[in-house]
Amino acid sequence: MKLQGMISALQKTGMSQSEIARQIGTNQPTINRASKGRQVFYSVGRKIEMLYLEQVLEKEDPLKVA
Repeated sequence: MKLQGMISALQKTGMSQSEIARQIGTNQPTINRASKGRQVFYSVGRKIEMLYLEQVLEKEDPLKVA
């Protein structure tokens, strides 16, 4: 899944872009850029992916993350 889809899924859980940014240690404009498909640092993308795995997939099906 692309970062755009991960951010969208995180937002559907009730998280704002600002909250996502705070959780991964970046700022809201960076999350906004990623949500529009623009480039962000690899490390930011990995952090978004990890947050997505923790907040979305784990709640849907804990066995998928394991």
